[in-house]
Amino acid sequence: MSSSTGSSAKNLPSESSSSATLASSNVSSDNSDWTAYIDDEHNLCIKKKDDANGNVIVKDVDEAPCVAGEWVYYLPNLDEIDKVKLDGSQKAKVCSTDAFQVYNANLNIYHEINGSTSVTAEYKDGYILYTCFQLQEEGDQKSNPPSYYKLDLNQNTLTPVEN
Repeated sequence: MSSSTGSSAKNLPSESSSSATLASSNVSSDNSDWTAYIDDEHNLCIKKKDDANGNVIVKDVDEAPCVAGEWVYYLPNLDEIDKVKLDGSQKAKVCSTDAFQVYNANLNIYHEINGSTSVTAEYKDGYILYTCFQLQEEGDQKSNPPSYYKLDLNQNTLTPVEN
């Protein structure tokens, strides 16, 4: 699994890597040059945009890395959102992912995220926007719409939002 703004659920083929960058008003603009991604061994890595090689800062993570100022936010598993400094120090739990719900159009139900859920993250003006959707399985007739959630970085609260 490889990603920077997010990744497919575990045990699915790798997606191509893309960049998630940002600057925070209370952090040096130097940090806007950082990209976070998950490598094929499920390690959270960071690198400068123009650097070919990244550094592992956390091992064994699931999804949705996102740089926000001096911090990298990520899902170490599907149950919580954590953060870690760009240098790999001060790892801490931010909140649970209990608020995340996805819609399965083929079953006509909402449910918690699971191993068949895609979660991506993007920094926007002081918060992180998470996009979650249930991946289609073979034989599914309908597409599943995304669900959106906002992580307030000051309050460490996760709330649903309309797109």
